[in-house]
Amino acid sequence: MPIDVPGKMYNTAAFPTPIASRGWASTSSRIHSRNPELRTKGSNREVTWLNIRHAAINLLYRKGFRKMNVRELSGVAGLQAGSLYNYFDSKDDLLYRLITEITDDLLAEVSQRLDAVEDPVERVKRYIETMVKWHTLRRKEAYIGHMEVRSLSTKRYKIHIRQRDQAEQIFTKILADGCAAGIFEVPDAKIATMSTLAMLRGIADWYRQRGRFSSSQLVEIYTELILKQITAPALPSLPKRNLKKASEASEA
Repeated sequence: MPIDVPGKMYNTAAFPTPIASRGWASTSSRIHSRNPELRTKGSNREVTWLNIRHAAINLLYRKGFRKMNVRELSGVAGLQAGSLYNYFDSKDDLLYRLITEITDDLLAEVSQRLDAVEDPVERVKRYIETMVKWHTLRRKEAYIGHMEVRSLSTKRYKIHIRQRDQAEQIFTKILADGCAAGIFEVPDAKIATMSTLAMLRGIADWYRQRGRFSSSQLVEIYTELILKQITAPALPSLPKRNLKKASEASEA
């Protein structure tokens, strides 16, 4: 079933990391078609913004928000410092726009991969695949979207959390549907969601392209780990586990 994900779609064609796997290329083909402020006839505003975004993501990842400055950004982007303010009003506005777009892109990917899929197990698999690939193939953006939210103003932080919570609500709904069908068994769907997302979001902290595992291998590993954690004991495809005893052991 389709997932209603409010918000705008943004282009990722000029992002730092190329997306080559199935389901990701379509996102990179969007060019801010739903953002009127970037559609200035006869100009290169769309391309310029993507250039700014690309440079800003690399600087933020390398130096952090506090140490990055607009003058340095203008140099990396190859633009006059004053011209940057045609795209944002301040460094704070730039960060907020980047984090909003990054989160929108992630929600769009999740929605696309889950579209018309009803089986809870398959939906979990696709959700995990999307999150793992997001946090590996687009690691810089994932890291910024997770770590730099602390640099947002209080008001904007609260707005972002409501936006980010949509990804959590999607997974919580999948778990609830699976539990209702007797496929999954978790003590609490919300806690299980937070635990799962903490695992998935943490990938961006340590993953390296030349590390021991490829992105595809990590998809397999995390799928096995998470399905074993949430699968009801009666499901024959996975080993049986005593959730009650595991819960008691964790409390001990």
